[in-house]
Amino acid sequence: MSRKIKLFIILACISVFLIAYIFMFVSVNSKFPQNTKEIYQIGQEFEYQNMKMKINDANFIEAEALQKDKGFLDLVNKYYENQSDNIKFVILDIVIKNTSDKDSSISLIPFHLESNDFSLQADLPFVMYLNECGMQLDLKKDEIKSLKLPVPLSKNFFKESNWNNVKNRDYYLVYSLYPVKKMIKIDLN
Repeated sequence: MSRKIKLFIILACISVFLIAYIFMFVSVNSKFPQNTKEIYQIGQEFEYQNMKMKINDANFIEAEALQKDKGFLDLVNKYYENQSDNIKFVILDIVIKNTSDKDSSISLIPFHLESNDFSLQADLPFVMYLNECGMQLDLKKDEIKSLKLPVPLSKNFFKESNWNNVKNRDYYLVYSLYPVKKMIKIDLN
């Protein structure tokens, strides 16, 4: 075969591949568009699983403050192998109201704290310690419950340069990703 024919075949294959790629790209993006964001603020009510919820407060707990609660510190040392100096917590005060006309339950598993390159959900042993419940809450009709949602921040989760300013990052509590990313802006300052 001549060199021109080989070049033509190669260019034709590349063209077919590019056209197919562009077609598939446009097709997927039209079926599954980019998600939109719905951002709430602390104190603002939002709905989740037929419940009304709001975050009343967000606290940043550093290593020194952990020393004040012996039981909490014991949990930190147990699950983080005596690294309490390298652990900080974001603790969210949440109020949940069952607005449905029957008894219901709510799962806290989808809730996770997110900040740029970091995402982590609440840690079950600490949820149980602070609330005497797990990640599933049962509420009677019109019942209101308050709970604390603790999310650990470990030095191992961040670059050294980011760890020094970990409190000053933009955090969001995210509970839905697609088609609408629903989140609450957490202000720790």
